Amino acid sequence: GTVYSNKDQTKAEDNHSSILDVIMKRRSVRHYASTPVPEKHIKIILEAARMSATAGNQQPWKFIVIQDISTIMKLKEACIANAINSFKERKNPTESQLNERIVETKEYYDKCFSATVYVTILTDNKSKYSSYNHWDGPLAAANLMIAARALGYGTVHYTDSVPSAVTKQVLNIPDR
Repeated sequence: GTVYSNKDQTKAEDNHSSILDVIMKRRSVRHYASTPVPEKHIKIILEAARMSATAGNQQPWKFIVIQDISTIMKLKEACIANAINSFKERKNPTESQLNERIVETKEYYDKCFSATVYVTILTDNKSKYSSYNHWDGPLAAANLMIAARALGYGTVHYTDSVPSAVTKQVLNIPDR
């Protein structure tokens, strides 16, 4: 194990409260200010994500930073269409039910896609320890979210709201 001097331990104790404060103040945010995020902050956030733990230190990821409003709108529209189609297939709704769901879905995705920056984390399904990627990607996302919170930004980890199939299609992501 690591041995710390008393001076190092005191420094660690001083720093840990600020780290814990950031962790404790992180919340899932789903409606964002339209304020641009400086490139400097994006780089810090991505570096924190890159430094997360991975199986065998393989770092099996790529980070796609999406700031282009037209791409963000394409993702939003594809998510809306996917959600509505899924609702139709599951429920066989009446016209009234469908119209209500369309309004609710659009309102939900208007909030989801109100941020100025999105980061998609891809993991390499052919990496050396690919069976661990289902942990490695979310660990990177957690570091990313904590770093963003430390810089004053709100985040959320979308899963089924922004399905991977939709993301792959809109962003033209290959199978690997």
